[in-house]
Amino acid sequence: MFCIFSDKAKKHGFRNVLILVLFLLIVPALFRPLHSPDEGRYGEASRDVLANNNWFVPHINGIPHLTKPPLYYDLVALSFSVFGVNGFALRLVSLISFLILLYFTMAWTKKREGKTGAFLTGLIGATMIQSAVTAEFGDLNMLMCLWITLGMLCFFNALENPGRKRTWLGAWIFLALAFLTKGPPAFIIPLGSIVLYRIITRRKFAISFSMWFW
Repeated sequence: MFCIFSDKAKKHGFRNVLILVLFLLIVPALFRPLHSPDEGRYGEASRDVLANNNWFVPHINGIPHLTKPPLYYDLVALSFSVFGVNGFALRLVSLISFLILLYFTMAWTKKREGKTGAFLTGLIGATMIQSAVTAEFGDLNMLMCLWITLGMLCFFNALENPGRKRTWLGAWIFLALAFLTKGPPAFIIPLGSIVLYRIITRRKFAISFSMWFW
């Protein structure tokens, strides 16, 4: 047990976290039956995208399915085109999103707290029950979580360095991708977090009109 906290483990932090994630998530993602009704609904909408080559308006049983934007369905359809229409291909988008999220949060932490901080960030993130369950579930929540997290990291970097326009632009691009994944919550969650962060830390920072314009 204590070997996971050794210096060697911390040195290869992401690799070890990756192994842990694959061990925890790949097996259930491969063999677990579809969860009713959500995975079946998302899977069918994605299958229809591929079958009818309709990448902008998702359909279920020939009826437009307009409760969510199309980005997630399109990505799953691409997964289906490579790995076939099956449960694992449906969940692959969430699995990859989770791994990318862990990588960038660990990289961001490493710059501030070193290898130990990065390793602990990955270890905690990989073993949180809700995250682990969502990561091997065939729906759009983990993909939205990835975009929002990347957007928030860019926002924080931009607030520390207001002159970096590319960082601001990156924040808005990621939030736009989150919006294309799940709609209004993609803006409500990060903007609410920024306001709460400002209240708690009592930091006064100004975001210029040109930055909001993006």
